[in-house]
Amino acid sequence: MTEAGAARTTEDLLSFCVAAADTPITIADAREADHPLVYVNRAFEVMTGFAAQDVLGRNARFLQGPATDRAAVHAMGAGLRSGRFTRVRLLNYRADGTSFWNDVHISAARDSTGTVTHFMGVQHDVTPEVEAQTRAVRAMTRDALTGLLNRAGFDDALHRALERATTTGAAAAVLFLDIDAFKAVNDVHGHLVGDVYLTHAAHCLQNRLREHDVVGRRGGDEFVALLVDVPGDPAHAVDRVVADLDAALREPFTVDDVVHRMTVSIGAAVFPRDGTTARDLVRHADAAMYRRKRERAAGRA
Repeated sequence: MTEAGAARTTEDLLSFCVAAADTPITIADAREADHPLVYVNRAFEVMTGFAAQDVLGRNARFLQGPATDRAAVHAMGAGLRSGRFTRVRLLNYRADGTSFWNDVHISAARDSTGTVTHFMGVQHDVTPEVEAQTRAVRAMTRDALTGLLNRAGFDDALHRALERATTTGAAAAVLFLDIDAFKAVNDVHGHLVGDVYLTHAAHCLQNRLREHDVVGRRGGDEFVALLVDVPGDPAHAVDRVVADLDAALREPFTVDDVVHRMTVSIGAAVFPRDGTTARDLVRHADAAMYRRKRERAAGRA
C-alpha cells in the first residue's frame, strides 16, 4: 500500500470511528468569524434532538437558553479565542425545549503553521450527576419538613447578603419568629398537628414576603427571615412587614375539620442600625422576639 493510500485509510478509519462513537462530537470551523458547525455525529443528534442538516452552518449557541450561565459562556469564548483546551459545564436545551447539563470539552486543531483551523467539541450529558449533587446540597441546606433553608443554609445566605449590603449600602433586616405555646399544641393535639402548624407558618412566610427575601427554619418552632434591599425608612418598612406577618399568621386554618389559630412572636433587627454582622443581627432579633413574647404573656401586646 502506498503512503497516500495508508493516509487515506487512516482518515477513513478516523471518520468511521468519530461517526460511530457513542459520545456526541461536533467540529466547528475556527477560520470563520462565527465558528459555524461543519460536522456533528449521530450521537449528538440523539442527545440533542437536532438533525445534522438543521445545525450545520450554525454556531452551537442554538443549544443555549434563558437559564444558561452567561459567565460560563464567556469563559468558553475566552478559551476558544486563546486556542487552549477548554472545559465548561452548561445548561443546554434540546430541540424539544427540555434542558440538560452538558459537560463540553473543546480542543483546537492546528495546521502545519500552528494556525487554529477547527474546534472539536466532545460533549457529555451529566444531568444525573448534577441532579444528584443538587439533591445532596439540598439535603444539607434545607429543612426536610418545611422545605425552607435550615440553620446552615440560612446563615450562609445571610452572610452573603450582608457582604452585598456592605458593598452597596442597602439596608437589610433579620426577623426572628417563634410560635407561641407550641409545646401545648404538641401536648394536646399531637406532633402531627404540630407539624401542620410548622408547615402552615412556613407557607405563610413564603407567601407574604417578597420573592427575593429569604426564609429559614432555625429549629423547633423558630423561624428566621432575611429582608434584603429594604426600601425607604428601614425601621418603618420593617415594622410594616412585622405587622403584616403578625396579622397573616393569626388567620385561622383547619386541620382534620378542626379550626386552629396561632400567634407568633416576632423580633426584628435592622442592618446596619442594630448590628453589622450576622451573629449580632440574629442575636438582636432573637432578644427582641423574647421581649415581644414576654409582653404578650403579660397582656401588653
